[in-house]
Amino acid sequence: MADRKLILRPGVDSQKSQLLAEGTWWASQLIRFKDGLPQKIGGWQQLCATPFTGTCTGLKAWADLMGNPYLAGGTEQRLEVFEQGVLYDITPLRKTSNFSPSFSTTISQPTVTITDTANGAAVGDWVNIIVPVSVGGLILLGFYHVINVVDANDYQITAASNATATVSNGGAVPSFNTSGSGVSIATVTLNNHGLVSGGLFNVQVATTVGGLVIGIGTYVVGTPVTTNTFTIAPGGTSSSGATVSENGGDAQIQYLIPTGFASATALTGYGIGVYGSGPYGIGSGG
Repeated sequence: MADRKLILRPGVDSQKSQLLAEGTWWASQLIRFKDGLPQKIGGWQQLCATPFTGTCTGLKAWADLMGNPYLAGGTEQRLEVFEQGVLYDITPLRKTSNFSPSFSTTISQPTVTITDTANGAAVGDWVNIIVPVSVGGLILLGFYHVINVVDANDYQITAASNATATVSNGGAVPSFNTSGSGVSIATVTLNNHGLVSGGLFNVQVATTVGGLVIGIGTYVVGTPVTTNTFTIAPGGTSSSGATVSENGGDAQIQYLIPTGFASATALTGYGIGVYGSGPYGIGSGG
């Protein structure tokens, strides 16, 4: 039998059966078509070790006027942007609340109850504790899921470890102390901070203590280090001895806009609703 030239059309047609897809490709894996011919994918590398929070359903890449690249990813829970090897959360905020620390813990349990009047939180929402709070042997800092809403003023989150003490409506933010005038060192008090010499401590709210300005930024933990205290060198010198708490002693919590799966009302909440649904050009309250 004479040889026949086999010509396959580019592209993969998986909508038809193998018989009906005669003369084309029916199944493939890790290939692309270039100039009508199949090529294997040339490989890829991981950009960031930190995963997105939730399931990413959309990516947007761009560069600023200096040519710096950015990659934003949206999930049903959060909006994050990748920049220079780091993943940053840029989810819009519903509100920021500053209030006297009122956190409750139960010994040997990770559940923490937060009392913040008329907070508006719902189960599944995200909150971001900006200024670290020490309570019941725990340090609360960063993002937490709301796991239960007790009432209009109280909701619960899960800490990374179990509390070592039972506390009712307590907690404290970091406080800074200068021992006198002309010193460049500030002593930080934050019970059970868990930091070691050479570690890093972030100040989220600029604080002036004894004339020494402790700006927003990251500071190296200095000696001596005890269970509840350590030192930092913010630069400059003090004019007097004083003790001042960060954020005026208040806790600071950011409430992210409700996530899609957490919203109890149809077509409200970030990431909810069917893409492209509804009449074209008509706005909605979603």
